[in-house]
Amino acid sequence: ASMRFLGSLSEERLSPGGAIASLAQADALEVLHRCTNWDWLRDHRFLAQLLDDELLLPLLQIPGLRNELSHQRFRSPELASALAPFPVLFNELLKAWLCCSQGGCAVPASELALWSDVDKFLRHDEPLLDEQLRCVSAEDLCAFARAAPLERRPAVRSSLRARLEALSVE
Repeated sequence: ASMRFLGSLSEERLSPGGAIASLAQADALEVLHRCTNWDWLRDHRFLAQLLDDELLLPLLQIPGLRNELSHQRFRSPELASALAPFPVLFNELLKAWLCCSQGGCAVPASELALWSDVDKFLRHDEPLLDEQLRCVSAEDLCAFARAAPLERRPAVRSSLRARLEALSVE
């Protein structure tokens, strides 16, 4: 599967009757194992489609694809429910997307507020929320405080309080 071929496919490449779905139906997804460039996968909507179609799930076993999914362009709190049945993959992606020490980057306050309403994000092995709160500017911290689910999520309230206390000492 060449980059030219894959890049030329329409946005419906994963939909029933699309090129990748047709490969899956023909039990021929192995041709994608040799794919070295996954740039034709545009954003988180691709991952949502993949996770929603049983025929496409074998794609998750391709090391190159799993590695590509760690790129920031796939990061979206909208994927939380779709990734829930795949706890190991979800953990790997959360760490890649949101762990500053692992190459993740500070996310916008509005997006961080959405992530802070995701159980898996709050219970991750790494203190992802605390890391993110250390990376944001004071302005973004205020925006996060306005948008975060502080009433429903005591852990979020606690992390925000700890960060504000740390800032008051600095």
